[in-house]
Order: sequence, then structure tokens, then C-alpha cells
Amino acid sequence: MEAHFGLPSAHLLSTFFQKTLQSVFEDDTEYNDVAKRVSLGSMAAKFVTDVDHLRNEYFQNLLARLLERRCPDSDIEWFALDQLQMALGKPFTVDMSRLLEDISQSRDLNRFFKEYRSKRDKNKAQSYDYELEMIVVSAQYLKPKASSSPLALLPPLVEEDMVFYGKAFLAKDEKRRSEPKGANKSLGKKITWDRSMATADVKANFSRDGRSYVLKCPAFTAMVLLLFQNENKLSIGCIQRQTKLSATDLNSALRQLFFANILREEENRDVENTCCEVSLNFDFKSPSKVVHLDESRVAKPVLKPASDAEKQIYTEALLMRILKRSESLNCDAYIDQALKASRMDIDLDIISKSLRTLVERGYIERRGSSYHYLA
Repeated sequence: MEAHFGLPSAHLLSTFFQKTLQSVFEDDTEYNDVAKRVSLGSMAAKFVTDVDHLRNEYFQNLLARLLERRCPDSDIEWFALDQLQMALGKPFTVDMSRLLEDISQSRDLNRFFKEYRSKRDKNKAQSYDYELEMIVVSAQYLKPKASSSPLALLPPLVEEDMVFYGKAFLAKDEKRRSEPKGANKSLGKKITWDRSMATADVKANFSRDGRSYVLKCPAFTAMVLLLFQNENKLSIGCIQRQTKLSATDLNSALRQLFFANILREEENRDVENTCCEVSLNFDFKSPSKVVHLDESRVAKPVLKPASDAEKQIYTEALLMRILKRSESLNCDAYIDQALKASRMDIDLDIISKSLRTLVERGYIERRGSSYHYLA
């Protein structure tokens, strides 16, 4: 009796770690249960042949968990890295350790900034509440991403705090530099903001409905929506000037608001037609008080798959057109032309049935290895 055991796949193992560590966030799995599974995964990692593949996938998954705030317990993340370091060595985890240190610094900055802002705004009336969080990540860890709206204007208070946040981070970084042996502790980073990653919860009241809703949406969509606080109708050109959004991002934001029936669109709307106007829908209603707006929820046309009968009718007409032009064709060339010309997903079985039907009806004739047009 002979047994064969396969080595663990780097991709499957990185997926195992991802699901295990996310379970703390998604399923409230007990720490000890997660720790046991992490230990087992680390033991299996010793037998992975493509260690570079495992490291790259694990790193990207860790980065995604941190950026999406799906990593509430840094202790379990550090535990996982310690286990992997014992299994695969320190070089495997060095970049991931730096990444976790970045996030730790982010949390310190956020706590400091929230305390500052609560004191600053104690007696200051605001038209809306907001939360701003900075995530500190070295640029080398992020894939280059060209923002389509690098100059997009968030609400003034948010823009003001982004400036302060950057100064606070740099001041904290300089302090780290001045500490004994602090040069290595300083991250020496330049702050950039990715506005396209921001999200917003907009509290909205529609006068004719009387209910209060929370609209969960991307920041760019919220920017468009906030312009209608004091306006019932705006032109697309006006919206674009006030938000500095690119045509692509503006079109995406408007699509979400139109699909949710929060804004009304004119017939034949075109984002490049800056004179076209859109208006707020005061009759908006939703069975849920929390309304999610994002591109994935925008309706996409659903194409009904063609039945075999419909495919055969289409294929018969296609075969007739092809043979009428050539009058006669070799069997292989005939089928090849039909497959290339078809706009439907047809196969050899459909073509064979269609050819038999056309021969039986006397429209075409088969002579040896070729077909001839008769009709």
C-alpha cells in the first residue's frame, strides 16, 4: 500500500490565515481558538515550497485587514507573526512587523487628535459631525494608485483637520528623531491622503416623508449630497466646480444617488453636459432607516441566457448567410467561420443540429466533405 501526501499550497495557507484572523472580527471567535489554528497553520508553513508567494499574499492580506479596520485585536496579529517567525525565520516577518508598528502609531495619533478636537470644538456649533482617522502606512507597502480626483474638496472642517493631522504627525515624527538612538525609530514619511478611500454616514431628513435616514456612502457621493443642504436643484457643472471631482468619479456618485432615487435625473443625462440639472427627490422613501449607497449596488442589466431553441434559430440564419456568400464551403471551414462570426455562445452540437435541419428543409445540400447553397 502506497500513500501520497501533497505539500501545503502557499495560496491555500495564506487564505487559511486570512479567514482565521478575520474570524476575530467577523464571528467573535475566542482568542484561544484562533491562537490554536494560527499555531497549526504556522507548523504547516514549514513545509511550503514557495515561501515568497506565502509572504507576499500574507502581507497583502494583513495590509487589507488593517486598511479596512478588520483587525481590531493587534495582539492576535503579533502572535501570528511570532509563530511564523519561529517557523520561517525573522526575514519572513520583518516588513509585516513594521506595518503593525505603523498602525500602532496611527492609533496613538488618532487618540491624541480626537482629544484635541473635542477641546477645540467644545463650544463650537457645527452643521455636521464627522470622524477623521489617519492610517500610517509606508508608501513602499502600497501599490501605486493614480487618483482620478486628487483635488477633490472634502467639507472645509475635514480639510482643515487633515492639514492639522499632517502637522501633528510630522511633529511627533521629529520628536522621535531627537530621542537617543531615535533615528531608526523615526518613520520619516510624507503624508498623502487618498480621498477615494474615505466613507461617510450622512444623516438626512426628507421633508415630505418626515423620517430620518442614515445614508452610508463613499466620501465622493457624500460630497455631492451635501451640496443639496440648501439647494433643491444644481447643474452638473456647478457640482463639478464645487467638488473638484473628475467626470468619472462624479458620474459614479450621481449613478449611486439616482439608483437610490435620492436625486432625480433629467432625461438623456450626460455627465459631460455641464448645463444638465439634477434635483433632490423630496418624495424619497425607504423601508430601512439605514441606506447603503455604493457602486456594487447600482443595478446592472441582467441578460437572460438564450435557450437552445433560440440559439438554433440564430445559428441556422447565420449558417445560411455564410453559405449564401460563398455558395459552397468545406465542412471544417464552414464550421470555423460560424464559430468566429457568432455573437452567441454556440457549440458544435448546436451547429450540427442546425446543419441537419437546413439539409432536411432543402435550403443547403451536403456533397462529400462540403456544403452547397440551394435556396
